[in-house]
Amino acid sequence: MPKMYLVSLRWLETEMKPEMIDAVLGSLGDWFRFNGYTWFVWTDSTMWQVDIAVRARLTAKDSVLIIRVDPSEYAGIAPEWVWAWLKSKQQSPF
Repeated sequence: MPKMYLVSLRWLETEMKPEMIDAVLGSLGDWFRFNGYTWFVWTDSTMWQVDIAVRARLTAKDSVLIIRVDPSEYAGIAPEWVWAWLKSKQQSPF
């Protein structure tokens, strides 16, 4: 069953290239970039597989944080397409 992860980067040594991470996550599932530091990915991959794939593009001085996210609850201010994407990932209990 697919899961959603938040992927957050701290670019310290690697040149900031969000498109590079877009490509990595694109090979793992459906995703969107919230900003140049934060992505959401919907994937059948494990958290560790996501971590390994992203870290392969970074140096040891950069940072990556991956957290499983529950798409059934969210709030904030964002463009409508963000809410539509999140809603499309909600699992029906039936």
